[in-house]
Amino acid sequence: MRWSFSEEASKVSRVHTSVGCPRPSVSDWIRSSRWTRTSLISLLMFHAYWTVCKMLIGSRWVDGGGIENWEAGRLWLSRFGSGYARTLLGLPFQDLTGGFKAWRASTLTDIDLGTIRSEGYAFQVETTFRAHRNDARIREVPIVFADRLSGQSKMSWNIALEAAFVVPMLRWRGK
Repeated sequence: MRWSFSEEASKVSRVHTSVGCPRPSVSDWIRSSRWTRTSLISLLMFHAYWTVCKMLIGSRWVDGGGIENWEAGRLWLSRFGSGYARTLLGLPFQDLTGGFKAWRASTLTDIDLGTIRSEGYAFQVETTFRAHRNDARIREVPIVFADRLSGQSKMSWNIALEAAFVVPMLRWRGK
């Protein structure tokens, strides 16, 4: 099944989507905005889940999800990164490194987004870890993620190394 942004968007009112994250000020912006649901990375996922969930993870690694046209190294790094974080942090989610997440605005406020300093994979893991620690109801929904047709991935060895160190620190500090 292919997910369609335009079909799903027509079912929901008052949704804001954003590419990237204006982090230090995002909590203030959420509190003052009229939006009730916020998604990072221009994605609105299945409307029916919003009745029970505080956060949706668009997952490449659950039944029905997948990737298209990825190089083997990128696939390995993403799968390994998710497994590494899942194991060290005791999280039940299959896709911790992806950026396709839809959040209730209140959940972003609750995780104190402005205090997160990590980026890339580590940022994705840390936000999900904080939401889970706060008992947010989180659901993974399958997505098929095709490699970009143009442009470059922001992934680098520095981002991977940051995640390798941030994940154990999250476990050690418990936050």
